[in-house]
Amino acid sequence: MITKQSLRNSAKHLRDSFDRDYISSVSSLIVQKIMTLDVYKSAENIMIYYPIKSELSLLELLKDTSKTFYFPVVCANDIQVVQYQPKKGFSKGKFGILEPVGEEIKNLSVLDCVFVPALMADKSGYRIGYGCGYYDRFLRNLNKNVVKIVPVFSKFFTETVYPEKHDIPMDIVVSEEKIHAVTLLSAGC
Repeated sequence: MITKQSLRNSAKHLRDSFDRDYISSVSSLIVQKIMTLDVYKSAENIMIYYPIKSELSLLELLKDTSKTFYFPVVCANDIQVVQYQPKKGFSKGKFGILEPVGEEIKNLSVLDCVFVPALMADKSGYRIGYGCGYYDRFLRNLNKNVVKIVPVFSKFFTETVYPEKHDIPMDIVVSEEKIHAVTLLSAGC
């Protein structure tokens, strides 16, 4: 029987077999697609994540000086948001993930767009993460206007990931092959 956990395990195993060059080239293609989105172009405050292991990297977006970028910082069982400031850089946080040095922002309503990491995503915008629920808890605290985007390898864009009641769908799924607007946004795709 296919379960969310079996999908998570197989996706993680396959993704971990990808070489760095492949991950880098797919990441670049996805960043190029992201930069064509109207929601990205109009956004001023964007939250991305620092990639770990074989995750897709959106760090190329930091070259866009017209935007203010934020990163998640894991604190206890929650995600806090910290503005990225190039002069302050990053330090290792929980799980050895690089996190920006700075103060937590309390007003999450400044965020226009949030990029959420995933192992897999489906056509309804649901995603499979690592299973700890950090993003599901975090996303509940955002206002409804924040656009939620998940970048994913096209190999891991599927019909369904068997979502559960607590899962929150994304608005847009971006792979190296396509942009899939889940909600009726003016996504520019």
